[in-house]
Amino acid sequence: MAVRPAFPVRSVCVVLPHLAGTHDYPAVFGVVGGPALVVGGLKWETIMQHPEDLTERLNQVQAAGQRWREAEVRNRAIQALAESLAAQRDTLLEANTLDLETSRDMAVPEILLEWNKLTPERLQATVEGLRRLAACPDPLAAPTLYGHWQRVPLGTIAFVYEAIPQLAWLVTAMALKTGNVLVLKGGHECSQTQSVFLEIVRDVLAGHRLPEEGVMGLPPGTAIADLLGRERLLRLAILYGRPTFVQQLTRQATISVVPAAIGNCFYYLSPTADLKLAVQVLRESWATDPDPVNAVEGVILHRQWRDRWAVKLWQELGGTFKLQGCVETVAFARQFPEITVAPLVEGAWLHPPLDRTLRFKTVETAAEAITWIDRFSSGHADGILTDSLAESTLFAAKVRSSSLFVNTSNRFERYGVSATDGSKTIALGMTGLKSRGAAARHPGPIDLYALTTTKRIVSSAPPRSL
Repeated sequence: MAVRPAFPVRSVCVVLPHLAGTHDYPAVFGVVGGPALVVGGLKWETIMQHPEDLTERLNQVQAAGQRWREAEVRNRAIQALAESLAAQRDTLLEANTLDLETSRDMAVPEILLEWNKLTPERLQATVEGLRRLAACPDPLAAPTLYGHWQRVPLGTIAFVYEAIPQLAWLVTAMALKTGNVLVLKGGHECSQTQSVFLEIVRDVLAGHRLPEEGVMGLPPGTAIADLLGRERLLRLAILYGRPTFVQQLTRQATISVVPAAIGNCFYYLSPTADLKLAVQVLRESWATDPDPVNAVEGVILHRQWRDRWAVKLWQELGGTFKLQGCVETVAFARQFPEITVAPLVEGAWLHPPLDRTLRFKTVETAAEAITWIDRFSSGHADGILTDSLAESTLFAAKVRSSSLFVNTSNRFERYGVSATDGSKTIALGMTGLKSRGAAARHPGPIDLYALTTTKRIVSSAPPRSL
């Protein structure tokens, strides 16, 4: 059935020009608010669901989880979802164009405009990813051992996100694969695209005799603070967006959350690091489209390596990256008029810009590098380049990062292949070892297993018959 996009006005959003592009954007844009927002001495009312309406919606989603069918049917639904997205490409692109036009009128930050842009190539990559996901092994299919454990779905999951509409498509398929039910909460900047997608999902679920309430979208005006306080109705919320957005919601949540990490990864270049490999690693870390999940923004230089190779590194990267550094690094760079390394105050290390900026720190020892990384990194994809076994062993033991890369690229592959056994891997994003709550139990890739848990099976003896 063809999808006819209907684009109702669901909420009112006010963006003040003097706040556009600042960290105040999420609150002004109505992403986090309460019943009213006070900015600059003025009170801005926001339209949102009544709390009882939200409770009813969550109850419907939760009840749908009891009516999910077997894995084979859910896999066919994922495959059908991929084909429907491909078939409705023009409709989705049209809706996305409307989202982009509206977002530009409301002075949405440039980084979100780029993330929100749905190109034919991005759409096709997601379709191919969903096809691969349908063919992946069932994460719940591990045999049950009496007196041991069985992997089971978490239950009701919420996905709260900024821009990147195709991530809502992926997490929907991941929820189907793992037998979870899902609540989607996007921002105003992608509301039209989400509306079309939800209509496609409803058709797919109905066509496979799956409950349509199993994937439910919440309108843009819904207060996220209210959603993230529903401990009885939600098992987990995945938060995805800019670091300021994720951090703000993490502080407000009372339920378990998985805060996705983007950027702010660190690499240490030891005295024996290879220059060519260093250039490759730094470039590849930014290659993920559209969001640079494992982008390296902090580069720790051992003084010996800096004195020998830093100028050549900066010459290689200066055309595509902005360069910043600590006081000592900037002083060293000033010896070379052709090199520009802007000064960086220490407090700025905590705020990754996500704008292709590389920030450099000079150290004397690997231990000093480890301390700096643990202090400022997001803790999800850090690395070291070295020929020293002792240094790499120390680094692996001491750095608090969920994924550590030794003499290799940390490039994030959303639809990748395992380096160990060649199996297909699907990951929504990454979360750091420094995260608390649910993310602390499953740091690293936000994959299918991150959306499951285990229950203990205790029996005196196996059943005598089926």
